[in-house]
Amino acid sequence: MLNSFVSWASQICSLPAYLAFQPSLKINKISDNSSATLDFEGENFIGRLTFWNDGSYFIEIIDLNTAETIFAKKGYAMSTAEINKVFQDAI
Repeated sequence: MLNSFVSWASQICSLPAYLAFQPSLKINKISDNSSATLDFEGENFIGRLTFWNDGSYFIEIIDLNTAETIFAKKGYAMSTAEINKVFQDAI
């Protein structure tokens, strides 16, 4: 499932609609349950979506003015459509 996430995130990083969020993808292969992170930011927020090979994910967005979490969600996704919905709900 991680490969599907990486493909999806790579598309996000190249779509003009998302370039203002300065998306950045990093693949982390330091454990048996490898992960990838998609970092993004706007004028007043920073965010990170981490996805693990087992299908679990965590997304958090922090307000830069208050340093408070304005969105956080964790769960399991079995398709890129599910991840896309979580991402769209967050931003």
